[in-house]
Amino acid sequence: MTNGTPGGACDDNDPFSFNDMYGASPTCGCLGTACTQSVTIEMGTDGGGLRWTLRDAGNNTIVQSSPGYPAYEYPPMSPNYTETTCLPNGEFYFVFEDEDCDGIANGGYIVRVAGKRVIDNRNNLDPVACPSAITGNTGVNVPTGNDRLISASCDRLDLRRNTNGCSDKLTADNTPNGTSGNVYQFWIYEPNGGLSIRYPANGPGSNQVSMANLPSLVSGTMYNVRVRTRISPGVWRAWGNACRMMIDNVVGQCKKTSLYDDVSSPNWSCGRNITLPVGNQGNNQGNKLVAWPVTRIFMNQAGNCVNDPATKYQWRFRIPAEGIVLVRNSANYSTFMENAAILATPPTATDTFQVCKTYQVEVRASFDGGINWCVGGTDPYGDLTPWGKVCEVYTQACFQQGGNQNMATDDGAAMHMYPNPNRGDQLFLSLDAIEEGVHTVSVDIYDTFGKRVTARTIAVQDGFINTVLELNGELATGLYMVNITAGDALYTQRLVIQK
Repeated sequence: MTNGTPGGACDDNDPFSFNDMYGASPTCGCLGTACTQSVTIEMGTDGGGLRWTLRDAGNNTIVQSSPGYPAYEYPPMSPNYTETTCLPNGEFYFVFEDEDCDGIANGGYIVRVAGKRVIDNRNNLDPVACPSAITGNTGVNVPTGNDRLISASCDRLDLRRNTNGCSDKLTADNTPNGTSGNVYQFWIYEPNGGLSIRYPANGPGSNQVSMANLPSLVSGTMYNVRVRTRISPGVWRAWGNACRMMIDNVVGQCKKTSLYDDVSSPNWSCGRNITLPVGNQGNNQGNKLVAWPVTRIFMNQAGNCVNDPATKYQWRFRIPAEGIVLVRNSANYSTFMENAAILATPPTATDTFQVCKTYQVEVRASFDGGINWCVGGTDPYGDLTPWGKVCEVYTQACFQQGGNQNMATDDGAAMHMYPNPNRGDQLFLSLDAIEEGVHTVSVDIYDTFGKRVTARTIAVQDGFINTVLELNGELATGLYMVNITAGDALYTQRLVIQK
């Protein structure tokens, strides 16, 4: 039996390798080059033909490609059709094209390395720039660095430049590597090709960049931005994850908002558990929601740029399947889920917040006390056009048997864990009503053999934890038990990993 011709293509049945080929005599076995990181390509598709390649930045060699390349594939229509591959360490670039270069409705793509965005071109595919690729044959570095923008600077599509003589700034996070001083560099590029610049151009600078210093950026054009830090002269860390950015002075002066979605912040509200007050219980952290603040910028008489805050926020809570719509107003960017202040507007005047429900939440802002809103019309009940990003919150406490996502306990605490089943990347976890005096909780995950496969310690804030566990694809498909120890209390939940 022959093993094939040395150097010939083969399949070593290892999904975490590439460039599989037969070796030379005497072994002649099929062996591929080992990958070091997984790569996902998430695409907006319309049922038409498309294809993609990942190429070596040094010699343009195709390292990975879409199934059947160079033939086009025809995936079903989907806003997030995803294909998975892998890469070794190195520098690569991504090339995407749709058949006939005639565009894809709401088309685009997101490329992630080990879960981190390196290119975000969602809903932005330009048929004029076909194929779509970053200028300079770059953009996909393996491994990806951990430098990043702060949450408030990431995915800003409402940046202002020279509005009333003032401009917004993007800020890099100084916590991942404990960096400070002039050691930062920003990279801003068009995913479809075109502009690709570094700021500062010739070396490191501070951890902020003002839009006033970026005159080459075109208003209304979507860019990606990444950041890196210098270790020593000539030695840089790898570029971190990508965020989207766009200059839009009109939107920026009355921008959209949403629930706070930074899971590392105590203000995190998007996707959290809510404990509704009972009886004479007052409002507290358990039923509080926080949105991203909305401001408009202007120069005061002293010549300083200041942010003028919005004067009113409106919050809309929906359960579409039940026809439930509840609306509340607040004077600032936080509110409480309580029934006393629901706007009594038909047909929902008698509706109230209920336990054991999933509510879809939207927020919008006003600078004139609610006469005009930054987005949407005057009737929040009759006009259900989305105001922006929609988040879900979950009201407790209900008990669901075995393996489901919500668990209430005899001591009044409730644990929420999602998504479950889980893809093995991120697990959102919350626990409320933690007894007084407990400052940290332990989270341990065990496999079916009783072996502990991961352990974390999480700080308690105001009697709650709301956090995200980075699983990083380290758990194999199967059943696990999640144990949370909070003081003398132990909470257990089943977790299913499905990849």
